[in-house]
Amino acid sequence: TITDTNVVIPETYNGLPVTSIGIDAFFKCNTLESIAIPKSITNIGQYAFYGCGSLTSVEIPASVESIGVGAFMECSSLESIVVDSNNNYYDSRNNCNALIETATNTLITGSNNTVIPNTIKSISAYAFCGCSSLNNIEIPRSVTYIGDWAFAKCASLEEIEIPDSVKEVGARAFENCVSLSSVSITNSVISLGDSSFYGCSSLTDVYFAGTEEQWNNSIWMFCVEQGDFANATIHFAQETHKHEWVNGVITKAPSCSETGEMTYSCTGCDEKLVEEMAMQNHPFSGEYSTQFLSTFVIASTCHLKSQ
Repeated sequence: TITDTNVVIPETYNGLPVTSIGIDAFFKCNTLESIAIPKSITNIGQYAFYGCGSLTSVEIPASVESIGVGAFMECSSLESIVVDSNNNYYDSRNNCNALIETATNTLITGSNNTVIPNTIKSISAYAFCGCSSLNNIEIPRSVTYIGDWAFAKCASLEEIEIPDSVKEVGARAFENCVSLSSVSITNSVISLGDSSFYGCSSLTDVYFAGTEEQWNNSIWMFCVEQGDFANATIHFAQETHKHEWVNGVITKAPSCSETGEMTYSCTGCDEKLVEEMAMQNHPFSGEYSTQFLSTFVIASTCHLKSQ
């Protein structure tokens, strides 16, 4: 059991290089606040730092080539993640405070201060699990996949919007986000895991970007059947309808030199329809002018002359 608050992993031990941090190596070391990972490390095992609730920052050296699932899961105080810019496998692009698998653009570990870059395609399983101080996160429209338990136990998260780019949401992805009160979702999701919003006891509003008919035929009904949305009001986007145009008003009068505009209102919504009105014929008024022994009739608006 490690009780130190600051740990420095040596580059060598008994004359041999230290190249790996084993599975569960620092499992639930609750007093651990910082860890110095040497440049000799190439592998960080599964759940290596699971539940290190006091760990605030992580620096990944250029030497690391593989990081196991859940390596930093439920590090509830984690605020800073920095990857050496010379690492060929992982990065923390745009100072995002997240650990990203470069080749796949997959965010595998987030923190309480993460800003998800708009180049991310997937949010891995357990990525933000247990980030208890995360109260706001924007999922960019580049993301198509949200993994199992990805945002589970984010106790301070108050609202989430799942963009229409997302096709799959994993099991228990938002489980026990106890402060989550508002969820915005679309009809784009085609795969939904069990209990995606289980235990979200504060959830009162679900905003669905579609009609009630689409909702009733959507995969989100699975959440209704499981009781995830039991205490929430489902809000639907405005129903589509056939416009009925009435009350035409001339908003631009036509002339003999310019077309006009007639504007109509729909009886069922605020939409407007603008139609073009044809130019008028020249309104020769009967006013005559004699010039150089010729007589002209002059139009009353544009003053065009006609013999």
